[in-house]
Amino acid sequence: MVNTITAVRPTVQFESFDLKTCEHHLLQRHKTRKLCKKQAKKFYTRLKNGEWMPCFAKLHFLENGQLLNGQHLLHAAISYLREGHEEQVEFLVIKNAPLESLKYMDIYA
Repeated sequence: MVNTITAVRPTVQFESFDLKTCEHHLLQRHKTRKLCKKQAKKFYTRLKNGEWMPCFAKLHFLENGQLLNGQHLLHAAISYLREGHEEQVEFLVIKNAPLESLKYMDIYA
């Protein structure tokens, strides 16, 4: 049996975000690390070249609604949407992630 870290069970679903929603979540993010422009540009290029795969574009949100992981994805989506390529970008969204899960996430820098 697997132990869980939190009593609140995370939810997972695909969601499409418009420019305003992307900007809102980026401003409300939990401060974890500095933006790596190279990583954000890599995601932007995937969007622009039609190589975006929502199942790998994961956004993690804490129980309080703050973005925990995904700032590079959101930066890429904001640049892409501002250029008028699309009206929305689809992500795999994990909500109610416990703050403790941060120590298990990837780190680019």
